[in-house]
Amino acid sequence: MALQEYKRLNDSLFTYKGSVFPMYDEYELTPEYIDSLEDFSIRDDDVFAVTFPKSGTVWTQRIVTLIYEEDFPEGKDSYTYDLMPWLEYLDRDNNYNKQRSPFLSQSYSTRPSPRLFCTHLQHHLAPKGLRERKAKVIYVMRNPKDVMVSYFHYSNMVTQLESLENFDEMMDKFLGGQSTTGDWKNSLTVAQSERFDRVFQEKMKDLPLKFIWDIAEIQG
Repeated sequence: MALQEYKRLNDSLFTYKGSVFPMYDEYELTPEYIDSLEDFSIRDDDVFAVTFPKSGTVWTQRIVTLIYEEDFPEGKDSYTYDLMPWLEYLDRDNNYNKQRSPFLSQSYSTRPSPRLFCTHLQHHLAPKGLRERKAKVIYVMRNPKDVMVSYFHYSNMVTQLESLENFDEMMDKFLGGQSTTGDWKNSLTVAQSERFDRVFQEKMKDLPLKFIWDIAEIQG
C-alpha cells in the first residue's frame, strides 16, 4: 500500500500514511496525534514491544510486565494494559483512568522509568528517537496464516470492527492491506521481507505444488 493521507475506508477503519487504523471513540487516535508521535521523547531505558496486529502482543505485554514487576510494586493490582499501554491509543476518559490505576493519572511523559509501551506503528510512523536513543525494542513476528485466522475470529467478536462473512473475504482484505491488520508484507523492512521470502521458499520447496515467487514470471 502506497503512502497516503487520511481516508475513511468504512465506519470503523481509516487509512493514514500507508497504515490502517480502527476508529474508537474512547481513544485519541487521529492523524494529528499519530503525527505528533514522531517527536515523542524517548528515554534510553524505555522498552517497546513492536508487533503486527494479532501476532502475540498481549502475551508479550504480560511477559514484559512480569519481568519488570519489581520496578512497579504499586501496580500489582493494575491491568497489564495500564502498565504497558499502547503508544498510539491514548485514552480520552481521564476520570475513569485515574480511578482504575495510579499509572493512568500520569501522562506518558511523566511516567516513572523504565517506561513500557507497545505499538503496532510501522517504522515510518514510529518516534524518530527510537533510532537515536538506546531504548530496547522487542519485535514480535507471527506466521501470516495464523495472523489471518486470528483476525478473522477477532473481527467477528469485536463490535467496533467490520465483521467478515467468510475466510475468502478475510484473505482478500488481508492481502490488499484493507483490514486493521494493515499490509503484513509492507510492515517489514526490505531486508526482513527478503529474509522471509528465503525462509518461506525453503519451507515450501518439498510440497507437490508449483509456487511463483515473482509475479513477473506468471506468464512464463
